Amino acid sequence: MSAKDEDILRVTDYSFAHLVLRSPEPVIVGFWTFGCVNCVTMEAMVHSLLLNHPGKALMVRANVEETQSWAIAYGVEEVPTFLFFHSGDLIDRISGVVPYTWLEGHFDDFLKRTLPT
Repeated sequence: MSAKDEDILRVTDYSFAHLVLRSPEPVIVGFWTFGCVNCVTMEAMVHSLLLNHPGKALMVRANVEETQSWAIAYGVEEVPTFLFFHSGDLIDRISGVVPYTWLEGHFDDFLKRTLPT
C-alpha cells in the first residue's frame, strides 16, 4: 500500500480498540481499500509528515473491508479517510485528496491540541 509498509501498523475490527482507542499517544487512522490510487497518495503524504515529526503520533492502516464496523461507527463514506484520535476521542478527519499544505496545517493543529507544550 505505501512506500514504507513496515512503518505503518495494520488494524482490524479486533485490534482497532486496542491500537487506536486505548493508545497513550495520538493516532492517525488511514482508511483505505485495494486499488485506491488516492489512498496511496494521501498515505504517503501523512507518512512524510510523521517522518518530519518523529515520535509525535502513530499511524495505522485500516482496510475498510477488515474494519467495517469501525468504518460505519465513524461514518467513513469514502476512501481515503484519515481519522485523528487522541485518548480514544476523534479529534479531526480528512476525506479524499487534499493539498499537502492543507494536510500539514491539520496535522500541526492536531499536534498542538494533543501534545503537552
